[in-house]
Amino acid sequence: MRVLEDAVTGHWELVIGAIGAIAMLWGRIKQVADAVARIVVVRVTVEDEVRHCVARYLLSLRRPTPTAGYYTVYNCYSRSQQEYVSIPAHEMSPLEDAGLYWVSLRPIWMSFEHEQMSSDQYKRRHYFSFIRGTLDWEALLVDAYAHYRRLGDRRCEGVTRFYIHHVIGGGNSEGHIGSRTESAPRTYVSQQSRLLGWDETDVLSQDGDAIDTSLVLSEDLVEVTAEIQKFFTLKRWYADRGVSWRRSYLYKGPPGTGKSSHVRHVARKCRLPITVFHIASLTNFELHQAMQEVRDRAPCFVLIEDIDRVFHGDQNVVPSSKLAFQALLQALDGIQGVDGVVTIITANHPDKLDPALVRKGRVDRVVTFGMLTLTQRLGLAQRVLTDPTLAAKVVAELGPCSGADLREHCTKLAISMMFEQDEKEN
Repeated sequence: MRVLEDAVTGHWELVIGAIGAIAMLWGRIKQVADAVARIVVVRVTVEDEVRHCVARYLLSLRRPTPTAGYYTVYNCYSRSQQEYVSIPAHEMSPLEDAGLYWVSLRPIWMSFEHEQMSSDQYKRRHYFSFIRGTLDWEALLVDAYAHYRRLGDRRCEGVTRFYIHHVIGGGNSEGHIGSRTESAPRTYVSQQSRLLGWDETDVLSQDGDAIDTSLVLSEDLVEVTAEIQKFFTLKRWYADRGVSWRRSYLYKGPPGTGKSSHVRHVARKCRLPITVFHIASLTNFELHQAMQEVRDRAPCFVLIEDIDRVFHGDQNVVPSSKLAFQALLQALDGIQGVDGVVTIITANHPDKLDPALVRKGRVDRVVTFGMLTLTQRLGLAQRVLTDPTLAAKVVAELGPCSGADLREHCTKLAISMMFEQDEKEN
């Protein structure tokens, strides 16, 4: 028994000694392993835009690992079948997920690291890693950008991409942003979607042409609408002159004068999506991250509504909001580096805005919204009520008012009259 105990004790002493030796040499072992890895594996650091393009290209080449992203179903309009069909898809957002991809059986790994810049701000560093000698990185990058341009062109040829995407903050520094989407058929518009068994060019929606006919446009708004529509046709013109292909507007005027309605109107006519930022709910990091994702939807609209409810000058007046004014300015400046974006800021009281927010370079044009003229009020009332005499009576009774108030009043009256007529007939 004594011999057995000595043997066991000696065995554990050897194990403990080995563990101690490994611990003492761990730093050296790690250095050697890192050196070997640098010889065998190439790790490329990329900016966010490069990461986005390459990841989208790799996603189109070969199926990534099933654990990356998630699977969903889209209800898409099929050009060939001329009807809506349910199509399974694999959703994978390079902004969020690392993943393993394959280029002709050669693996390439996408990863990122968070670097803390301050107490509530983080910066992501993006990497692509592959075995040395298996891939030509620069050739892959050229192919990725060519694919990205082709995809963007196909998405915009004679189809609608109109929908409204709301970005709502989670109120933390980790970037967990909530969102909801409205006014859109479920259509294949995400550049992180991979449709299963369908050609992406066959299933872009043809819906979305329903323009709000009750919206009354002044001559200035008709001009602004035409200007924005023209802007989205000038991609080559801007590129040939080395000018950033983007545009920004400040819509100012009292509540109910049609600022947000006009944004939706022109977006429908342009058949492009709107991203609405609820800035009071966003932290500095969440706003920065969300703005980076705008490039994923371009060409598109960015809408920041009622900014004067959040900022008076450079002060955030919403007690629960964590967004700093400088972070907002930096985010707006960041959008200017994204081609094909029209940014629209609305304000009920523009006198409360800091001059830095609306200076030239951040705002290209200021558009004023006011109360409807008598002619416009008569036209809107007649359009809803369909009876010129009744429309004139309603307009005279209400007097000067906003388009929203007049539309609501006329709509309620028209519905009430319809019910009364149905009761008489029955």
